[in-house]
Amino acid sequence: MVESEKSFQKFQTKLTEKYAESVSKVEHQNVINRLRDCERQASQLRAENANFLEMLNEAHGKLKQIELRKAYHEFEHDALQRCILELQCISDDKNTIGRLTQEIHSLHVNEIKNQDNLQTVQHSLDIAQKTSEDLQNHVEYLKNALALQRQIFNDKIRVCRSKFSMIKSDS
Repeated sequence: MVESEKSFQKFQTKLTEKYAESVSKVEHQNVINRLRDCERQASQLRAENANFLEMLNEAHGKLKQIELRKAYHEFEHDALQRCILELQCISDDKNTIGRLTQEIHSLHVNEIKNQDNLQTVQHSLDIAQKTSEDLQNHVEYLKNALALQRQIFNDKIRVCRSKFSMIKSDS
């Protein structure tokens, strides 16, 4: 890709020199400015896309951590419920049962909070994916626009060459 860009830049430089001889400097500068703007925008969008992909990967990591914590809390919740049932069958120790019930309640509250966090992260992940898709579509649009501008530039060069050849052959 780097090699391709270098050869394109060399080609572009040669074309620019020939183009500059046959086209007004203002028009030539406008075309160059438009090309630079498109290239700059494409570069910025690639960087933004990379950042969004990184954010997306981080969100996936956080989502996995939350899911693991949720599974762990569910496991603890089930274990505590089994303990409560065993204690109710073996003992009438209401203090122990009350304490374990409070722990279950606390775990249940934590589970609800984690579920809320999971939903928030999932929502953020959905937004990040949508933004990433939008940016990818925009990058594709800019690539197409850049290709069109290059084609227009090449067509103008071809026309200028043919005019130059005609002028040269007439003289």
